[in-house]
Amino acid sequence: MPVTIRQKLLLAVAVLILLLQLSSSAISYFQVKELLFQSFQNEAQNLTAPIYASLEKSLESVVDAQTQPAILQSYVELMSYKEFPDLIKNYPLILQLEFVDQRGDIIGSTDSTHLGKKLAPPYSSALTQAKLQLFPVNAQVVVFVPFNYHGSFFGGLLLSYSDKPLAKERQSTLLAAVGLSMAYLLLGWWGAWLIARKISQPIDLLTQRFLAIAAKEQQEATSALPASVFSTAKNEMDILNRAVDHMLGRLERSQADLLELNASLESVVVARTADLRQAIAHADAANQAKSDFLANMSHEIRTPMNAIIGLSGLALKNEMPPRIQDYLSKIRQSGEHLLRIINDILDYSKIESGKLEIESVPFELEAVIANVVNLVSEKAEAKNLELLCSFDTAVPKHLIGDPPRALARS
Repeated sequence: MPVTIRQKLLLAVAVLILLLQLSSSAISYFQVKELLFQSFQNEAQNLTAPIYASLEKSLESVVDAQTQPAILQSYVELMSYKEFPDLIKNYPLILQLEFVDQRGDIIGSTDSTHLGKKLAPPYSSALTQAKLQLFPVNAQVVVFVPFNYHGSFFGGLLLSYSDKPLAKERQSTLLAAVGLSMAYLLLGWWGAWLIARKISQPIDLLTQRFLAIAAKEQQEATSALPASVFSTAKNEMDILNRAVDHMLGRLERSQADLLELNASLESVVVARTADLRQAIAHADAANQAKSDFLANMSHEIRTPMNAIIGLSGLALKNEMPPRIQDYLSKIRQSGEHLLRIINDILDYSKIESGKLEIESVPFELEAVIANVVNLVSEKAEAKNLELLCSFDTAVPKHLIGDPPRALARS
């Protein structure tokens, strides 16, 4: 089961809180220990002050300095029976009092079995340094207070204190540390859970999304995002890294496929463009052939039509019966109309080539309409129809335009 980011954050916060609390408790304990040792030293100095004052007073009456150590020993032995037991009785924390001379021999003690013995090795350094010292040994705290008389070291007093206050302080500090650690751990755990949830929730959602995609594609038997990619993942970030790497690979493959498809499309476009150009060339050739055909056909038709129009015009200049003259006039007009139709056919080819030109000249509308009536009057008479044409006074008589094309459109 992979360890999630949220679990790692919670574990890190818990370890950090415990380390901080243990460090704080250790610092507090050592500070209290130092204060307790200092109080033992101060108390030892205060308690030994009157004893040393009494010993100094006793030694002042001794004239021979050679006999001072012996006199000191006798006075200390006397104190071992009275002053030392009273001092222990008044101060329950003091377990034992011993006086050693400068050679390390115990010359006075609350424990008579220690008299005449050498000072134990842990305290031997006190004789060489001849200064106030403290020795934490086993369940005791031993304070050595040196006795100096007129600048000479004559030994000193060892006060053995019980370490019960220290043990009590150690126990209370431990209990307080445990209690505070639990309280801080709960508060820190709750805060870390909120922070971790805020930080890891988007990552969790994204991870679940990738896992859902992988499961769906596995069911659909596609290889877009196989679930095997995540089977050995250690955490959410590992899952996201693997998913991104896999998708980047697929993106590169898709880009390669897209480039290949673009290349094939470009070749198809080139081929289709060539086909289109060829088709356009064929269409242009067909249009040109059509235009040439229309031009040739109109030329071939126009030649006899010009002959008909010319000969009918010459015939109209001679005198002849009115009926024959009317026939010739209609032949001429029909020939001119047919010639205009041929010209219109040529206009289509001109339109396609963009060369058509529309005239803009003044003409009389009634004359154009009369020509139209003459063209169709014979057909109307053949059907026993009377063809009449009237002009509204509001219609203008003179216009500007292309009369032949207007007549053709009519």
